[in-house]
Amino acid sequence: MKLLRLLPLLLCFFFLINGISTISAQDVPHFTLFTYTPINTNPAYSGAFEGTVRLGGHFRDQAFTLSPNTYVTPAFYADAPLFRGIGKQDWIGAGVTFFNDKAGTLELAHGGFLGSISYHWAMDKKRNTVLSFAVQAGSMSRRFSTMNAELGDELRDGLTPGTGPDALQIGTDPNTTYFDLNAGVLLRSKFNEQTNMTLGFAGKRLLTPRYAFISENGTMSADSVDSDLPLRLTFHGDFRFELSKKWALAPAFLTNFARTSETAVQMWVDHTLDPKSKKGQMLRVGLGYRLQDAAQVLLGYHTKNL
Repeated sequence: MKLLRLLPLLLCFFFLINGISTISAQDVPHFTLFTYTPINTNPAYSGAFEGTVRLGGHFRDQAFTLSPNTYVTPAFYADAPLFRGIGKQDWIGAGVTFFNDKAGTLELAHGGFLGSISYHWAMDKKRNTVLSFAVQAGSMSRRFSTMNAELGDELRDGLTPGTGPDALQIGTDPNTTYFDLNAGVLLRSKFNEQTNMTLGFAGKRLLTPRYAFISENGTMSADSVDSDLPLRLTFHGDFRFELSKKWALAPAFLTNFARTSETAVQMWVDHTLDPKSKKGQMLRVGLGYRLQDAAQVLLGYHTKNL
């Protein structure tokens, strides 16, 4: 089977990443359930299904025991196939996504709205193999609260800019916005009734936007600090192996490359409760691991399209 030939290459890829990369500070949210935030992972997922419309959401809570809880990330998305493409089996899709990642006592928030347009090229009449391309663009923002800020020489008397060489004129409501541009490609292939595969590659922040809080007119020039968001590359994939009418294995992986890198791998076990029922009830359990960072315990439930 052609798919089995890919698996050793993927394993070698994981070992390579584990050997050459390290994980330190993050510059994007860590979504454990990355397969459930498709458009945020890769804009080529926009409209990549047969149906009318798809709605989804994700709420990440990293420290719910803290008071106040300042580590939360809500995300929402909607997408749909729109109309037929150039080929008879091709189609064009679109989607929108929103997220707001908030972290730390300063409530440093990073998020915004992104819209995407995609083209899905069916490489056979039955759409068993589909190659998708997409572009995504929108406005992003960063802001933080100065209520609990203690920035030493940078500020005096709470919110009064200092006069020292490191003084920053960040103001009483620090925020900055920038235009973001992303692109992605996605390959989905159904080998037979029991086996299918999805592989994707996305480029985020193609314009390497500037996102510093420091003003060009302040005492410290934005050009003197490293304030450009680096290009971020994402490689991801998921597979599904139907072992029987009731059981299936669904491994998945996600790797991000930027100034810091991260790799997450997961293995889901799916159990269809009643194969003869039209309710499509399925229990999902699994384990995952974000290399050099965190273990994951996974639990889910599907019924029909929910």
